[in-house]
Amino acid sequence: MIEFMKVWVVNISIGVFFILAIEMIMPSNSLKKYVKFILGLILMVIIINPIVKLFNGDIDINALIQKNSYVDKNEYKNSYNEYKYKNIENTSQVFQYNLQNKIMDKLKSKYKDNKFDVKAKIKYDELTNSFLIINLDIGVKKDALIKKIEINKKEDIKKEKKYLNDNFSRDIKNYILLEFDIPIKSVNIYLI
Repeated sequence: MIEFMKVWVVNISIGVFFILAIEMIMPSNSLKKYVKFILGLILMVIIINPIVKLFNGDIDINALIQKNSYVDKNEYKNSYNEYKYKNIENTSQVFQYNLQNKIMDKLKSKYKDNKFDVKAKIKYDELTNSFLIINLDIGVKKDALIKKIEINKKEDIKKEKKYLNDNFSRDIKNYILLEFDIPIKSVNIYLI
């Protein structure tokens, strides 16, 4: 603190001597009062500057900037991760929807006498940065297939999927493999 006061007094003394030297050199004319005003402002700055530094001396601007940049980096990282996972989820849903529709359209064009219901399960793989098709369930309703209905027969009607493993289902699985490169083991065909 004593060193601070010493530097302050020395700065004020140098400033006063500087101002006096300029006032002695200045000729007495109408410009002298403007020069005195400017020199007075300079002296006030010299006196007030150390007081401002004294009150703001414990604030380190570099430390504040680094702290704020650290907070900004963490917020950026959190925002980035949140955006990334939302984007992956949305892309997965769109990919699943488009895949289901594309497979259904291809099957309807090849097998015109049948109706299809396609459900795909998609998973995102972070290592390969790609979407994997986990499972593909294809429901088939054959128009030629007519079931006999018995009236007044009491049975528990349960909607269970009856998976097919006949020539028709193998033909569909091979077609899916050729068109979409989806492995046969991932494709399940059932009756609707």
